[in-house]
Amino acid sequence: MQSFFGQEINGWLDSETLDLMKQPRCGVPDVAEYNIFPRKIKWPSYNLTYRIVKYTPDLTQEEVDQAIQEAFKIWTDVTPLTFFRLSFGTADIMISFGTKEHGDFFPFDGPFNQLAHAFSPRENFGGDIHFDNDETWTNDTRAFNVFTVAAHEIGHALGLDHSSNPEALMYPIYTYTRTRDFVLPEDDMEGIQALYVSIMSAYQHHSKLFLYGTLTSPTNPAYQQMVFITEMKQKHCAKGKKFWALKGHIILEGYPKKLYELGFPRTLQKDEQRHSMENGYPKLIEKDFPGIENKIDAAYQENGSICFFHGSKQFEYSICHKRVLRTLSANCILCC
Repeated sequence: MQSFFGQEINGWLDSETLDLMKQPRCGVPDVAEYNIFPRKIKWPSYNLTYRIVKYTPDLTQEEVDQAIQEAFKIWTDVTPLTFFRLSFGTADIMISFGTKEHGDFFPFDGPFNQLAHAFSPRENFGGDIHFDNDETWTNDTRAFNVFTVAAHEIGHALGLDHSSNPEALMYPIYTYTRTRDFVLPEDDMEGIQALYVSIMSAYQHHSKLFLYGTLTSPTNPAYQQMVFITEMKQKHCAKGKKFWALKGHIILEGYPKKLYELGFPRTLQKDEQRHSMENGYPKLIEKDFPGIENKIDAAYQENGSICFFHGSKQFEYSICHKRVLRTLSANCILCC
């Protein structure tokens, strides 16, 4: 512990070390080699599900749902990962609030100190997140903020260990994080992208870095990478319970497929028939996407951006920077 937190390594329970041990923190051990799971574990799929099984009495279910959704969003903003919330059944990531011994053989310790813990990607308990219900949970600066703790624990559920960088979200000691306009620190971004962003995705995400005059030569390696990426791009269209993948104007072999193959629940169509929706919805598009004020006709996500369509225009919106990068003609997607 002294080594991890940068203290003098003397092996004594001095006052500085004891004060550190008493701080409110995540219940996952700090040193990976002594952790409850080995290093470099990740989910085999980019499409994951989660379900909130038990709630805290300190907040309404809608407030908890909103905080958890926003906590997942900070990770989807910088990776190809997507998360879909289930209302019943077994999800990849099961989330619950419990006290003391709560069914996973890692009991909580009562108020203060250990606030929550999570398990890395694997079957059964893998990915599950547990909050200590003996704590007081809030959606502001009082006591312990659900968004702050959830965002940290989701990092563990995706395969990240603790960071010794005090500025990182994955630092084990609790520090309030403001929900609005939160941007994932660089340390955490590098960690999660090392797990889930392939070389291909990295080239796509940073493609503008390669737009130099030297790329006009087909013999330039970077140019060849860009051509390869362009040729590999696919677009997906969905209707009803099915979706299609297209390369240019050609439907790829093996399509259409079922929507649930993307990670949506098999009951998606039934939910539509009941005219029900997720708690907290509907809400204004501008709330989550500042700068998108017009009525939206359609949208699609690609390479870290979302393209919103309104009439004859499309707006390229950066997920990472949370702003409109440029306005284009709507038909430029068809190269006409």
